[in-house]
Amino acid sequence: MSVEVWLGNEPRYPSERETIITLAKELDKLDEFYIIMANVHLEREYDAIVLSSNKIINLEIKEFG
Repeated sequence: MSVEVWLGNEPRYPSERETIITLAKELDKLDEFYIIMANVHLEREYDAIVLSSNKIINLEIKEFG
């Protein structure tokens, strides 16, 4: 349906940027409107918060390898 991405700050790591891009592409395939708030500071910094009409999801993005 539709996805909006709001950036608080630029992602610090390439893995964060890649994850946000992939997440936006995948959510866009679903039949719901989503907002991804990336690198936002609300009393602490969040890597990503995903909002929909009935969900709030906090994502902590890590790269392993």
